[in-house]
Amino acid sequence: MTNYYQHATWVALLFFQCILSVGIAQKNTGIHSHNDYEQRIPFWGAFSAGAKSIEADVFLVEGKLFVAHEEENILPERTLETVYLLPLQRANQMYGQESLDFQLMIDVKSEAYTSLKAIVELLEKYKSYLKPYNKTGVSIIISGNRPHETDYANYPDFILFDCQDISGMPEQMWPKVAMISTSFRNFSKWNGKEGISEKDEKKVNGFVEAARKFSKPIRFWATPDTENAWDQLISWGVNYINTDKPEEVQAYLKKKVPSQHR
Repeated sequence: MTNYYQHATWVALLFFQCILSVGIAQKNTGIHSHNDYEQRIPFWGAFSAGAKSIEADVFLVEGKLFVAHEEENILPERTLETVYLLPLQRANQMYGQESLDFQLMIDVKSEAYTSLKAIVELLEKYKSYLKPYNKTGVSIIISGNRPHETDYANYPDFILFDCQDISGMPEQMWPKVAMISTSFRNFSKWNGKEGISEKDEKKVNGFVEAARKFSKPIRFWATPDTENAWDQLISWGVNYINTDKPEEVQAYLKKKVPSQHR
């Protein structure tokens, strides 16, 4: 009987640890609004869904920064400032500074150095809404075309970077890195419907384990956008659910962890 109770206690403890680890993963999982400018209502839809990360692809054309997926699809009224920066003022006025505690990922599609110079100049006008000048402000993350890693320290404190190659990042530049991102397709072509193969899951877990050593949030892009896939991302301990459906993910997270995603 003693062995039975010892075994039962061990099983219960293991079950509790699994539940606890999943709960922690859920608590630390946020919404990344992928290609947000293609949403029906850019910025505001993701903002109202409580997204912790909002992505805007940006082109520098004739001195202006436009949001678009392809350069040929640029519309003159859709600039980085009008679509994403001016709304920061409005959100701050309506909901207070605490509402700005998320990150704006600027995915640079044009040449890195000239584009980032223009981004820095534009953001200077909005510094009061940005970390580190505002403790509950917006974090600016530069992705896509970036300067060489050794040049990261040349940029202001309000500019941080997305790391897409953990093996190539100089150790002294990690303080300028805000998150680690990579394509899910590097590990799997899983469609997010049936279960992922054991072989592919081992690859994903291997990357997550390696990335965790740098103590940065982790995001996969090109993930399946299904509830089954969102479940898996949480179980792997990924920090952001990359999605084109922020409102649906918000509802899903509310069911998972109601107290954390109201």
